Amino acid sequence: MDSDSNWSIWHYRWNFNWEFWGIKKKIKENTLERLRWRIAKDLKLSPNDPSIQGGYEQLTWILANIHIDNEEYESRLCDKCKTSAKKTLCPCCGDEIKDDNKIEINQNFDENRFNELAGGEK
Repeated sequence: MDSDSNWSIWHYRWNFNWEFWGIKKKIKENTLERLRWRIAKDLKLSPNDPSIQGGYEQLTWILANIHIDNEEYESRLCDKCKTSAKKTLCPCCGDEIKDDNKIEINQNFDENRFNELAGGEK
């Protein structure tokens, strides 16, 4: 079997409708569990590891320290490496992913008129 057929078998077996069962929404709304998952993923731990079973304070402390460590690492890079480190790369092929989700401002938008209609300040 080639890798494409392995993927299709896996996809068929495991790709059930997350939206229908509401699982995805419940997980997204549970911020403590999402925080625990993020830390477990960053530290390469099991989500059930006792070191990350604390409350918000402990998990926030861990996540803040991970962020500080990343900033310290980045501060030791040369300018060329900092630029390349900030690029978002495809995890599969390594090509740079361009940010196409930039917010475009409507040049015809009239903020004063909007506020007037919304009942706010002019």
